Amino acid sequence: FGFSIPSTDLVLGVEFNVYKYASHQQVASYVQDYNVLLLKGGSILGIEHKKTGAWPTSQNLFTYGANNDDWGIPGGILYSDCNTVNFGIAIRVELPSVRYDLQGYVEYVSATIYTSSTITTKAAAALMMML
Repeated sequence: FGFSIPSTDLVLGVEFNVYKYASHQQVASYVQDYNVLLLKGGSILGIEHKKTGAWPTSQNLFTYGANNDDWGIPGGILYSDCNTVNFGIAIRVELPSVRYDLQGYVEYVSATIYTSSTITTKAAAALMMML
């Protein structure tokens, strides 16, 4: 995301808003979160944030993290972590049954960084298809 968080700020929490949906659903055939973790310095880290249940078939907003969530990163999240372009969210999907015509889509992601002095949000519009 490439934030510009000042070096004097302490990061208190990180929140991501993700608009996602699935192409369709059938009994025992759907898209669901498998892993949702933090992308920090290009590495996938932190504690699991996946949601349970099937993705909807129309675009819906899902929130991961919170104003006080450090994603289980030892030592916390630093301002410098947030200021790099390889900071974000890593979403891996699961298809409980093999369906080659079933797809998951992420259309929009925003990241909000809560610090000791400010709240900063950046958005990334993207259409990502997950097979």
